[in-house]
Amino acid sequence: MDKGTGKTFVALDLIRLTKPRRVFIITQSKASVSNWIRHFDKYVISRHAEDKNGNTCIVTGQSYIIHIMTYSPYSYPVYKDLDLIILDECHSIKNRKSKRFKSVMRLVKKTPNIRRVMMTATPLSIDETDLWSQYVFLGVFERDWRSFSNRYCERYGFMKKKFRLKDEYKKWFMDQVRKVTFYQDNSVLNLKRHVRRIIKLDHHRPNREIYDYCEKEFILEIEGVKYLTSNTLAKMAKLHQLCSGTVILEDGDIRYLKSEKINWLINFLENQEEKVVIFCAYNAEIYRIASVLNKMNINYRTLYGLNEDKFGWQEFQDNPQVRVMVCQFRSGAQSIDLQSSRLIIYFSLTFHYIDYDQSLGRIRRRGQERSTKSIFLVMRNTIDEIIFNNLQRKHRLANGVFERLKNKNH
Repeated sequence: MDKGTGKTFVALDLIRLTKPRRVFIITQSKASVSNWIRHFDKYVISRHAEDKNGNTCIVTGQSYIIHIMTYSPYSYPVYKDLDLIILDECHSIKNRKSKRFKSVMRLVKKTPNIRRVMMTATPLSIDETDLWSQYVFLGVFERDWRSFSNRYCERYGFMKKKFRLKDEYKKWFMDQVRKVTFYQDNSVLNLKRHVRRIIKLDHHRPNREIYDYCEKEFILEIEGVKYLTSNTLAKMAKLHQLCSGTVILEDGDIRYLKSEKINWLINFLENQEEKVVIFCAYNAEIYRIASVLNKMNINYRTLYGLNEDKFGWQEFQDNPQVRVMVCQFRSGAQSIDLQSSRLIIYFSLTFHYIDYDQSLGRIRRRGQERSTKSIFLVMRNTIDEIIFNNLQRKHRLANGVFERLKNKNH
Protein backbone atom coordinates (compact mmCIF):
# COMPACT_ATOMS: atom_id res chain seq x y z
CA MET A 1 0.00 0.00 0.00
CA ASP A 2 1.14 3.52 -0.65
CA LYS A 3 2.41 5.77 2.14
CA GLY A 4 -0.29 7.13 4.43
CA THR A 5 -3.11 4.91 3.14
CA GLY A 6 -3.58 3.11 6.45
CA LYS A 7 -1.59 -0.15 6.56
CA THR A 8 -1.83 -0.13 10.34
CA PHE A 9 -5.64 0.12 10.16
CA VAL A 10 -5.74 -2.84 7.76
CA ALA A 11 -3.64 -4.87 10.20
CA LEU A 12 -5.88 -3.86 13.12
CA ASP A 13 -8.97 -4.94 11.19
CA LEU A 14 -7.31 -8.24 10.31
CA ILE A 15 -6.56 -8.87 13.98
CA ARG A 16 -10.04 -7.89 15.16
CA LEU A 17 -11.84 -9.94 12.52
CA THR A 18 -9.77 -13.12 12.77
CA LYS A 19 -9.38 -12.97 16.58
CA PRO A 20 -5.97 -14.70 16.84
CA ARG A 21 -4.73 -15.87 20.21
CA ARG A 22 -1.27 -14.32 19.79
CA VAL A 23 0.19 -11.93 17.24
CA PHE A 24 3.87 -11.12 16.69
CA ILE A 25 4.56 -7.77 15.00
CA ILE A 26 8.09 -6.91 13.86
CA THR A 27 8.62 -3.28 12.92
CA GLN A 28 11.35 -0.82 11.98
CA SER A 29 12.13 1.31 15.05
CA LYS A 30 11.17 2.16 18.62
CA ALA A 31 9.18 5.10 17.26
CA SER A 32 7.26 2.57 15.13
CA VAL A 33 6.52 0.53 18.26
CA SER A 34 5.12 3.66 19.92
CA ASN A 35 2.89 4.25 16.90
CA TRP A 36 1.45 0.72 17.13
CA ILE A 37 0.79 1.25 20.85
CA ARG A 38 -0.92 4.56 20.07
CA HIS A 39 -3.28 2.90 17.58
CA PHE A 40 -4.14 0.03 19.89
CA ASP A 41 -4.83 2.47 22.73
CA LYS A 42 -7.04 4.55 20.45
CA TYR A 43 -9.06 1.85 18.70
CA VAL A 44 -8.95 -1.17 21.02
CA ILE A 45 -9.38 -1.51 24.79
CA SER A 46 -5.88 -2.56 25.81
CA ARG A 47 -3.05 -2.36 28.30
CA HIS A 48 0.64 -2.76 27.52
CA ALA A 49 3.83 -3.68 29.32
CA GLU A 50 7.00 -5.68 28.56
CA ASP A 51 6.93 -9.46 28.17
CA LYS A 52 9.62 -11.79 29.52
CA ASN A 53 11.75 -11.20 26.40
CA GLY A 54 11.74 -7.43 26.91
CA ASN A 55 9.41 -6.74 23.97
CA THR A 56 6.29 -4.60 24.14
CA CYS A 57 3.31 -6.79 24.99
CA ILE A 58 -0.24 -5.54 24.40
CA VAL A 59 -3.13 -7.40 26.08
CA THR A 60 -6.46 -6.38 24.57
CA GLY A 61 -9.95 -6.38 26.00
CA GLN A 62 -10.85 -9.00 23.39
CA SER A 63 -8.49 -11.56 24.95
CA TYR A 64 -5.73 -11.65 22.37
CA ILE A 65 -2.09 -10.77 22.99
CA ILE A 66 0.17 -8.80 20.65
CA HIS A 67 3.96 -8.86 21.00
CA ILE A 68 5.87 -6.06 19.23
CA MET A 69 9.61 -5.73 18.67
CA THR A 70 12.00 -4.10 16.22
CA TYR A 71 13.90 -6.02 13.53
CA SER A 72 16.71 -8.13 14.93
CA PRO A 73 19.86 -9.30 13.11
CA TYR A 74 20.03 -12.36 15.37
CA SER A 75 16.89 -14.26 16.38
CA TYR A 76 13.32 -13.85 17.57
CA PRO A 77 11.52 -15.50 20.48
CA VAL A 78 8.99 -18.18 19.55
CA TYR A 79 5.79 -17.53 21.48
CA LYS A 80 3.42 -20.33 22.44
CA ASP A 81 0.09 -20.43 20.54
CA LEU A 82 1.30 -17.89 17.98
CA ASP A 83 -1.30 -17.42 15.20
CA LEU A 84 -0.07 -14.50 13.11
CA ILE A 85 3.24 -12.80 12.20
CA ILE A 86 3.18 -9.29 10.71
CA LEU A 87 6.32 -7.77 9.16
CA ASP A 88 5.80 -4.01 9.22
CA GLU A 89 8.08 -1.99 6.86
CA CYS A 90 9.12 -5.29 5.28
CA HIS A 91 11.51 -3.55 2.87
CA SER A 92 13.89 -3.73 5.86
CA ILE A 93 14.72 -7.34 4.90
CA LYS A 94 15.36 -6.56 1.24
CA ASN A 95 18.86 -8.03 1.01
CA ARG A 96 18.79 -11.84 0.92
CA LYS A 97 22.30 -11.87 2.47
CA SER A 98 21.36 -9.66 5.40
CA LYS A 99 21.24 -10.90 8.99
CA ARG A 100 17.72 -9.54 9.30
CA PHE A 101 16.45 -11.74 6.47
CA LYS A 102 18.19 -14.81 7.87
CA SER A 103 16.72 -14.26 11.34
CA VAL A 104 13.21 -13.85 9.86
CA MET A 105 13.59 -17.10 7.93
CA ARG A 106 14.75 -18.93 11.07
CA LEU A 107 11.51 -17.77 12.71
CA VAL A 108 9.48 -19.07 9.74
CA LYS A 109 11.25 -22.40 9.98
CA LYS A 110 10.27 -22.68 13.66
CA THR A 111 6.62 -21.75 12.92
CA PRO A 112 5.97 -23.21 9.44
CA ASN A 113 2.15 -23.24 9.52
CA ILE A 114 1.54 -19.77 10.92
CA ARG A 115 -0.27 -17.05 8.97
CA ARG A 116 2.07 -14.37 7.63
CA VAL A 117 1.51 -10.78 6.51
CA MET A 118 4.03 -8.21 5.30
CA MET A 119 3.47 -4.49 4.76
CA THR A 120 5.41 -1.70 3.11
CA ALA A 121 4.89 1.63 1.38
CA THR A 122 8.29 1.81 -0.34
CA PRO A 123 9.08 0.61 -3.86
CA LEU A 124 11.03 -2.51 -2.97
CA SER A 125 13.55 -2.81 -5.72
CA ILE A 126 15.04 -1.82 -9.03
CA ASP A 127 15.08 -5.47 -10.12
CA GLU A 128 12.62 -8.35 -9.65
CA THR A 129 15.15 -10.59 -7.88
CA ASP A 130 15.23 -8.12 -4.98
CA LEU A 131 11.62 -9.12 -4.26
CA TRP A 132 12.59 -12.75 -3.66
CA SER A 133 13.51 -12.27 0.01
CA GLN A 134 10.12 -10.72 0.85
CA TYR A 135 7.99 -13.24 -1.01
CA VAL A 136 9.88 -16.29 0.15
CA PHE A 137 8.70 -15.25 3.64
CA LEU A 138 5.14 -15.67 2.36
CA GLY A 139 5.95 -19.07 0.86
CA VAL A 140 5.59 -17.94 -2.75
CA PHE A 141 9.06 -19.12 -3.77
CA GLU A 142 11.37 -21.88 -2.59
CA ARG A 143 13.65 -20.97 0.31
CA ASP A 144 16.90 -22.10 -1.27
CA TRP A 145 18.30 -19.11 -3.19
CA ARG A 146 20.93 -21.22 -4.95
CA SER A 147 18.45 -23.57 -6.57
CA PHE A 148 16.08 -20.69 -7.40
CA SER A 149 18.82 -18.56 -8.97
CA ASN A 150 20.26 -21.50 -10.94
CA ARG A 151 16.89 -22.14 -12.51
CA TYR A 152 15.43 -18.69 -13.07
CA CYS A 153 18.31 -16.18 -13.01
CA GLU A 154 21.40 -15.23 -14.96
CA ARG A 155 24.61 -13.62 -13.75
CA TYR A 156 25.96 -10.28 -14.92
CA GLY A 157 28.17 -7.36 -13.84
CA PHE A 158 31.73 -7.33 -12.54
CA MET A 159 32.96 -10.94 -12.32
CA LYS A 160 29.27 -11.90 -12.81
CA LYS A 161 28.46 -11.46 -9.13
CA LYS A 162 25.02 -9.92 -9.68
CA PHE A 163 21.78 -11.74 -10.51
CA ARG A 164 18.79 -10.84 -12.66
CA LEU A 165 15.78 -12.80 -13.84
CA LYS A 166 15.97 -14.38 -17.26
CA ASP A 167 13.68 -12.61 -19.69
CA GLU A 168 11.46 -15.66 -20.19
CA TYR A 169 10.70 -15.82 -16.43
CA LYS A 170 9.92 -12.16 -15.69
CA LYS A 171 6.20 -12.40 -16.42
CA TRP A 172 5.90 -15.71 -14.52
CA PHE A 173 7.68 -14.18 -11.50
CA MET A 174 5.40 -11.12 -11.34
CA ASP A 175 2.31 -13.32 -11.77
CA GLN A 176 3.32 -15.30 -8.67
CA VAL A 177 3.92 -12.11 -6.69
CA ARG A 178 0.56 -10.61 -7.67
CA LYS A 179 -1.36 -13.61 -6.31
CA VAL A 180 -0.59 -12.62 -2.71
CA THR A 181 -0.26 -8.84 -3.12
CA PHE A 182 -2.82 -6.19 -2.28
CA TYR A 183 -1.98 -2.69 -3.49
CA GLN A 184 -3.70 0.59 -2.72
CA ASP A 185 -2.38 3.94 -3.91
CA ASN A 186 -2.83 7.27 -2.18
CA SER A 187 -5.53 8.44 -4.59
CA VAL A 188 -7.99 7.28 -1.89
CA LEU A 189 -6.65 10.04 0.38
CA ASN A 190 -7.66 12.88 -1.96
CA LEU A 191 -4.37 14.63 -1.18
CA LYS A 192 -3.83 18.12 -2.53
CA ARG A 193 -0.78 19.00 -4.59
CA HIS A 194 2.79 18.75 -3.33
CA VAL A 195 5.38 21.42 -4.16
CA ARG A 196 9.10 20.68 -4.15
CA ARG A 197 11.59 23.52 -3.80
CA ILE A 198 15.38 23.23 -4.04
CA ILE A 199 17.45 25.92 -2.29
CA LYS A 200 21.02 26.01 -3.60
CA LEU A 201 23.49 27.73 -1.29
CA ASP A 202 27.16 28.67 -1.64
CA HIS A 203 29.91 28.02 0.93
CA HIS A 204 31.65 30.96 2.56
CA ARG A 205 35.24 31.25 1.35
CA PRO A 206 36.99 29.51 4.31
CA ASN A 207 34.48 26.65 4.23
CA ARG A 208 34.81 26.35 0.45
CA GLU A 209 38.58 26.01 0.74
CA ILE A 210 38.27 23.37 3.46
CA TYR A 211 35.71 21.43 1.45
CA ASP A 212 37.76 21.58 -1.78
CA TYR A 213 40.88 20.38 0.05
CA CYS A 214 39.03 17.42 1.64
CA GLU A 215 37.38 16.56 -1.69
CA LYS A 216 40.76 16.44 -3.48
CA GLU A 217 42.18 14.20 -0.74
CA PHE A 218 39.18 11.91 -1.06
CA ILE A 219 39.46 11.70 -4.87
CA LEU A 220 43.17 10.90 -4.66
CA GLU A 221 42.46 8.15 -2.14
CA ILE A 222 39.86 6.32 -4.24
CA GLU A 223 41.63 6.64 -7.62
CA GLY A 224 42.23 3.16 -8.95
CA VAL A 225 40.22 1.52 -6.14
CA LYS A 226 37.48 -0.81 -7.44
CA TYR A 227 35.61 -1.20 -4.15
CA LEU A 228 34.86 1.46 -1.55
CA THR A 229 36.37 0.58 1.82
CA SER A 230 34.91 1.56 5.18
CA ASN A 231 37.55 4.30 5.43
CA THR A 232 36.60 5.88 2.10
CA LEU A 233 32.91 5.70 3.01
CA ALA A 234 33.70 7.47 6.29
CA LYS A 235 35.51 10.23 4.39
CA MET A 236 32.53 10.55 2.07
CA ALA A 237 30.34 11.08 5.14
CA LYS A 238 32.77 13.74 6.41
CA LEU A 239 32.44 15.60 3.10
CA HIS A 240 28.68 15.39 3.52
CA GLN A 241 28.88 16.77 7.07
CA LEU A 242 31.06 19.66 5.89
CA CYS A 243 28.20 20.78 3.65
CA SER A 244 26.26 21.58 6.84
CA GLY A 245 29.23 23.20 8.57
CA THR A 246 29.93 20.22 10.84
CA VAL A 247 33.36 18.70 11.50
CA ILE A 248 33.71 15.58 13.65
CA LEU A 249 37.30 15.10 14.81
CA GLU A 250 39.09 11.77 15.22
CA ASP A 251 38.48 11.79 18.99
CA GLY A 252 34.73 12.28 18.41
CA ASP A 253 34.64 15.98 19.33
CA ILE A 254 32.29 18.11 17.23
CA ARG A 255 33.33 21.44 15.71
CA TYR A 256 30.87 23.75 14.00
CA LEU A 257 31.84 26.08 11.17
CA LYS A 258 29.82 28.99 9.87
CA SER A 259 26.89 27.42 8.00
CA GLU A 260 24.76 28.91 5.25
CA LYS A 261 22.17 26.22 5.92
CA ILE A 262 21.84 27.33 9.55
CA ASN A 263 21.59 30.99 8.51
CA TRP A 264 18.87 30.13 6.00
CA LEU A 265 16.99 28.08 8.59
CA ILE A 266 17.10 30.89 11.18
CA ASN A 267 15.76 33.44 8.68
CA PHE A 268 13.04 31.05 7.56
CA LEU A 269 11.82 30.12 11.06
CA GLU A 270 11.72 33.76 12.17
CA ASN A 271 8.95 34.33 9.64
CA GLN A 272 7.22 30.96 9.98
CA GLU A 273 4.28 30.38 12.30
CA GLU A 274 3.17 26.95 11.05
CA LYS A 275 4.54 23.62 12.22
CA VAL A 276 7.71 22.44 10.47
CA VAL A 277 9.38 19.03 10.16
CA ILE A 278 13.18 19.01 9.67
CA PHE A 279 15.10 15.92 8.54
CA CYS A 280 18.85 15.49 9.10
CA ALA A 281 21.34 12.75 8.31
CA TYR A 282 23.56 13.12 11.41
CA ASN A 283 23.04 13.53 15.14
CA ALA A 284 25.56 16.40 15.28
CA GLU A 285 23.28 18.40 12.98
CA ILE A 286 20.32 17.75 15.28
CA TYR A 287 22.33 19.04 18.27
CA ARG A 288 23.16 22.24 16.37
CA ILE A 289 19.59 22.84 15.19
CA ALA A 290 18.30 22.18 18.74
CA SER A 291 20.74 24.80 20.06
CA VAL A 292 19.48 27.33 17.51
CA LEU A 293 15.83 26.58 18.37
CA ASN A 294 16.57 27.05 22.08
CA LYS A 295 18.10 30.48 21.40
CA MET A 296 15.05 31.42 19.32
CA ASN A 297 12.70 30.24 22.11
CA ILE A 298 10.92 27.87 19.70
CA ASN A 299 9.18 24.88 21.24
CA TYR A 300 10.45 21.71 19.50
CA ARG A 301 10.91 17.96 19.83
CA THR A 302 13.66 15.68 18.48
CA LEU A 303 13.77 12.07 17.35
CA TYR A 304 17.10 10.30 16.79
CA GLY A 305 18.91 7.14 17.79
CA LEU A 306 20.40 8.36 21.10
CA ASN A 307 17.23 10.14 22.14
CA GLU A 308 15.50 8.24 24.94
CA ASP A 309 12.14 9.94 24.28
CA LYS A 310 10.63 8.09 21.31
CA PHE A 311 7.18 9.64 21.87
CA GLY A 312 8.06 13.29 21.14
CA TRP A 313 6.49 13.06 17.69
CA GLN A 314 3.12 12.39 19.34
CA GLU A 315 3.42 15.66 21.26
CA PHE A 316 4.28 17.42 18.01
CA GLN A 317 1.12 15.95 16.50
CA ASP A 318 -1.22 16.81 19.35
CA ASN A 319 0.20 19.98 20.93
CA PRO A 320 -0.19 23.19 18.88
CA GLN A 321 2.52 24.84 20.99
CA VAL A 322 5.20 22.47 19.65
CA ARG A 323 6.22 24.14 16.39
CA VAL A 324 9.20 22.12 15.12
CA MET A 325 10.00 18.40 14.86
CA VAL A 326 13.66 17.55 14.15
CA CYS A 327 14.21 13.96 12.97
CA GLN A 328 17.15 11.81 12.03
CA PHE A 329 16.26 9.65 9.02
CA ARG A 330 16.75 6.22 10.56
CA SER A 331 14.55 7.06 13.56
CA GLY A 332 11.85 9.30 12.12
CA ALA A 333 11.43 8.45 8.45
CA GLN A 334 9.13 5.46 8.94
CA SER A 335 5.91 4.46 10.70
CA ILE A 336 5.12 7.76 12.41
CA ASP A 337 2.49 10.42 11.66
CA LEU A 338 3.54 14.05 11.21
CA GLN A 339 0.62 15.34 9.15
CA SER A 340 -0.05 18.15 11.63
CA SER A 341 2.63 19.86 9.54
CA ARG A 342 2.47 20.45 5.81
CA LEU A 343 6.14 21.36 5.38
CA ILE A 344 9.33 19.26 5.42
CA ILE A 345 12.79 20.83 5.31
CA TYR A 346 15.65 18.53 4.32
CA PHE A 347 18.59 20.09 6.14
CA SER A 348 20.72 17.23 4.80
CA LEU A 349 19.89 14.08 2.84
CA THR A 350 20.54 10.43 3.55
CA PHE A 351 22.53 8.10 1.29
CA HIS A 352 19.76 5.48 1.71
CA TYR A 353 16.91 5.70 -0.79
CA ILE A 354 14.40 3.78 1.35
CA ASP A 355 14.73 6.22 4.28
CA TYR A 356 14.40 9.19 1.95
CA ASP A 357 11.34 7.77 0.17
CA GLN A 358 9.63 6.96 3.46
CA SER A 359 10.32 10.40 4.93
CA LEU A 360 8.34 12.05 2.14
CA GLY A 361 5.21 10.28 3.37
CA ARG A 362 5.30 11.52 6.96
CA ILE A 363 3.20 14.60 6.13
CA ARG A 364 1.31 13.24 3.10
CA ARG A 365 -0.96 10.70 4.72
CA ARG A 366 -4.45 10.04 6.06
CA GLY A 367 -5.75 13.20 7.74
CA GLN A 368 -3.72 15.68 5.67
CA GLU A 369 -6.18 18.14 4.13
CA ARG A 370 -3.75 20.86 2.96
CA SER A 371 -1.29 21.18 0.11
CA THR A 372 2.21 20.15 1.18
CA LYS A 373 5.73 21.32 0.46
CA SER A 374 9.27 19.96 0.75
CA ILE A 375 12.38 22.17 0.76
CA PHE A 376 15.84 20.75 0.03
CA LEU A 377 18.89 22.67 1.26
CA VAL A 378 21.74 21.83 -1.12
CA MET A 379 25.26 23.24 -1.18
CA ARG A 380 26.26 24.09 -4.73
CA ASN A 381 29.04 22.04 -6.42
CA THR A 382 29.36 19.58 -3.54
CA ILE A 383 28.46 16.00 -2.65
CA ASP A 384 25.04 17.40 -1.63
CA GLU A 385 24.10 17.76 -5.30
CA ILE A 386 25.37 14.27 -6.14
CA ILE A 387 23.30 12.66 -3.35
CA PHE A 388 20.17 14.58 -4.33
CA ASN A 389 20.47 13.59 -8.00
CA ASN A 390 21.16 9.93 -7.13
CA LEU A 391 18.06 9.75 -4.93
CA GLN A 392 15.91 11.11 -7.75
CA ARG A 393 17.39 8.57 -10.17
CA LYS A 394 16.75 5.67 -7.75
CA HIS A 395 13.17 6.85 -7.32
CA ARG A 396 12.56 6.57 -11.07
CA LEU A 397 14.21 3.12 -11.25
CA ALA A 398 12.45 1.68 -8.21
CA ASN A 399 9.02 2.70 -9.46
CA GLY A 400 9.53 0.57 -12.59
CA VAL A 401 8.94 -2.76 -10.81
CA PHE A 402 6.41 -1.33 -8.37
CA GLU A 403 4.23 -0.04 -11.22
CA ARG A 404 3.65 -3.64 -12.30
CA LEU A 405 2.39 -4.49 -8.83
CA LYS A 406 -0.03 -1.55 -8.99
CA ASN A 407 -1.57 -2.89 -12.17
CA LYS A 408 -2.25 -6.40 -10.85
CA ASN A 409 -6.02 -5.94 -11.13
CA HIS A 410 -5.97 -4.47 -14.64
